Amino acid sequence: MKQSIEYHAITRFVIGMLVSLSILLCGFIGCGKWTSPPDHDQIEDVFEANLEDFRMIADYLIDRNCDSFIDSADGRIFRCDTFSYEQINDKEIEKCIRRLLGKRIIIKASKNDNTVEFYMWGHYIQPIECGAAYSIDGSGKLDVQFMLRQEPLSELGWYYYYSDYNEWRVKQRAH
Repeated sequence: MKQSIEYHAITRFVIGMLVSLSILLCGFIGCGKWTSPPDHDQIEDVFEANLEDFRMIADYLIDRNCDSFIDSADGRIFRCDTFSYEQINDKEIEKCIRRLLGKRIIIKASKNDNTVEFYMWGHYIQPIECGAAYSIDGSGKLDVQFMLRQEPLSELGWYYYYSDYNEWRVKQRAH
């Protein structure tokens, strides 16, 4: 019995160390498919190859007035609104989300006023993010926090974006 308890304690310690190491590595090299912020062309290539999934997820978030989705630890996917979570029961949209998450193309997707944002790369130590975003009203005015660059993608209404809080803050002070 004592060996079993010690074995479980060691196993939990090793798993904890592996999780901590992966979080630390993610902080230093970034998270997502790339190890450094992807440029417009890299996002464009992935976007074009998975266009239908991006469209379906954007339409889902817009049509259901849903803020975002989360992938739970037990493998279920939930849609999130401001104050609630609800399991996604639409198998087609769930497949789209799983494909993009599984290929590490997106980390998350969210919707705010006029933008559906596909967060495709992020850095936990340096506040840098980039990805693809859709302008809901077609104006091209994206609501992405701390955005520094926006470039159109091949599909009308879709854009590459790059945001960096530190650089944005410096530019705000200069004005």
